[in-house]
Amino acid sequence: MAYSISSEILGGSRSDVKILGELQFRQRLRSHGLLRAVWRFYRRFRPATRQHLRTEPAVVGNLVIVYRHVFLSEDSRRFPQKSRPLGFDYVKCFQRLIETIDASSNAQRVRVIVMYNGTSAQLASDPFENYLQKCGRNIEVQLIDAHSALASFLVMLRAIRDMPFKPNDIIYFLENDYLHADSWVDEVFRLYSSGLLFDYASLYDHPDRYKYPRNYGRSTIHVTESRHWTTAQSTCGTFIMRHDVFLRDFEYFYTAVHDHVMFTRLTVGMGRKLLTPLPGLAVHCMSEHLDPLQRFEEYFVRDVVIADENG
Repeated sequence: MAYSISSEILGGSRSDVKILGELQFRQRLRSHGLLRAVWRFYRRFRPATRQHLRTEPAVVGNLVIVYRHVFLSEDSRRFPQKSRPLGFDYVKCFQRLIETIDASSNAQRVRVIVMYNGTSAQLASDPFENYLQKCGRNIEVQLIDAHSALASFLVMLRAIRDMPFKPNDIIYFLENDYLHADSWVDEVFRLYSSGLLFDYASLYDHPDRYKYPRNYGRSTIHVTESRHWTTAQSTCGTFIMRHDVFLRDFEYFYTAVHDHVMFTRLTVGMGRKLLTPLPGLAVHCMSEHLDPLQRFEEYFVRDVVIADENG
């Protein structure tokens, strides 16, 4: 197998401005005092609806990983505030992702779409492309022409909204600086087959839970056949949801400027339920935010250690 590049280059357009304006207008209307009172009165008498979307056994779709990557020639210069663990490498993050997918019993149910913010020439010169050539898995690459991470995010959201996924397909928005545990794919399918009532999931056990335990005092713990999951108020820009949940909450993704604000609005403000695993199934590769228990980051230097042991 080999990767394939879409002939269409996605970019910002007037429709983005129009969509953003319409959604922001709706939200201003909902924040109007009189209109909010009318809405609350209507909700008292309308038929009851479920607050969360339940994932029932035997109706779980495929897992679609939407991997956000960008042409990066000088990561430390572009992002001097990001302190990385020893040996950090974007290619190794993606390599680890593919290794864990291929090792899963559900590997054939996983689709990988790379949203690459860069030109075809930049992709061709990127070490990331070398791995795409040899990884042995069919990877779909979609080029994006955006001038910022936020603009790229908006383009990606619109593209995923317009793709013909099934309502029960699982969408995983994944940033390019995460490492994953061996069993994460199977754990995600078990979670969505468990019948637990929730809206979103993150695979990251954020260390803030242990640094600031008071902020997580209202968490509840759930269990599947193989793992504990706990509720959280927010997570980073890497998260999982069913496609019907994505469509339902599209406007809140599209109008958000920060992931913490977005999730706080969804969980605290709207009662959406976010689950995270205990222990974690992935880690955000920032030196100050590594997993409190597991040493995922040792993957970056594993080959060096093995070479030293054999030498």
